[in-house]
Amino acid sequence: MKEDRYAEYDVLRVILVILVLVGHSIYYCVNTEYGGIEYGLKEFNIFGILNNIFYYITIFHMPLFFALSGALFANSNLGKSKRNFKELVKNKFKRLIIPFIFVVLFWVVPLKYFTGYYKNSSNALKDIFIGQILCQGNIHLWFLPTLFCIFLIVYLLEEKHVNRLLVIILCVILNIISFKCKIVIINAVLSNTLYFYLGYIFHIHREKINKSIVKYKILIIPEIILLYLIFKVNTISLVKYIPSGVILLNFELIKKMVTIILECFIVYSIVYLIKDKLKNSKFIQKVNECSFGIYLYSDPLNYLILLLYYNLFDLNFVYSDMGVLVLFILRFSITFGLSYAITSALRKHKVKYIC
Repeated sequence: MKEDRYAEYDVLRVILVILVLVGHSIYYCVNTEYGGIEYGLKEFNIFGILNNIFYYITIFHMPLFFALSGALFANSNLGKSKRNFKELVKNKFKRLIIPFIFVVLFWVVPLKYFTGYYKNSSNALKDIFIGQILCQGNIHLWFLPTLFCIFLIVYLLEEKHVNRLLVIILCVILNIISFKCKIVIINAVLSNTLYFYLGYIFHIHREKINKSIVKYKILIIPEIILLYLIFKVNTISLVKYIPSGVILLNFELIKKMVTIILECFIVYSIVYLIKDKLKNSKFIQKVNECSFGIYLYSDPLNYLILLLYYNLFDLNFVYSDMGVLVLFILRFSITFGLSYAITSALRKHKVKYIC
């Protein structure tokens, strides 16, 4: 049975996909133990502005993606389309792990290899396996295996009818201790289960929350002010009399958690208030339909664009504010356009799982 659709979720997904593309259109250096690129961009005014945009986007956009996934999971798991555990594993493996493996092997790795990502590697196969397939390097698809694990965890917790408040407390603790884990996927699962589960709980109470958003929409302004003040809080000054690095670190992690949750709620609130003006937009509808494929295929194109740009354009132009701005616009436009075209073509030919 087809799941119920909610306009605010569709609009939010499109906005988040666009933010992902914006974030992926800014970097110039990728330094990992398993390969990378270095274009040595100098400091320019426009680059500083773009970096600030990137910083504020990265704080909340992936947690909000997890929260949205949790909300959509609640919609299906608590509805008529609920699956048993075996069906869930099978469905999510097809939907998340198969595209992950396929796109990594036949899209990400070839493009990165061709553009010199592994030119300094002493063992490229090892770096590809550990860095890309095991996600220990730089790979934009880490979201998929992380989400797969979280789906199963939350399903089992709900099946066992574990008290939801206790689950939230557990998720907060896991988020705080996640920094100790150096295995990327485990770290991502520990830190993002909280946001997925909050999205799950949110959907259960969405009607009441949405009514409150409409009734008290003026509160968005003080919420933004509060967010700004939290950003400005100097944690060190608050705990300067506590001689514990661990406590200080925990304060920082809690501050980050609160910031993310508040940002996510503000963004959702704004989306909910404007959804009626956007939900019938052809652009929103088309991007929403192709959002998964855009996510899959967009980022690796950046490596090709960077390579061509630095080889085709005069370096005096490249290393200028205008050059940086032009490159950003090109990267966003090309990665969006080509990934959308690839996804549309795959969908047109009814290719399963990878679009």
